[in-house]
Amino acid sequence: MAEVLSYINEMKLVSRSDARVYGQLKREMWRETVAYLENWSEESNRDIAENLAAAREKAQREQRMRGWEKAKL
Repeated sequence: MAEVLSYINEMKLVSRSDARVYGQLKREMWRETVAYLENWSEESNRDIAENLAAAREKAQREQRMRGWEKAKL
């Protein structure tokens, strides 16, 4: 950890974030992550809906397979 902190100080990485270009790059790099964190409830609801839809599709496929298996007999 001490080496990492030494490297950060040596390269002046903390002060570089004050520059406009680096700030813009950081905002672009983390834009999706920040949006996800800010809208976590919407993302969670979408995930739940997708999981329910996938479960319904799986149940329908299994039901069709059982029907085909009965038709073969």
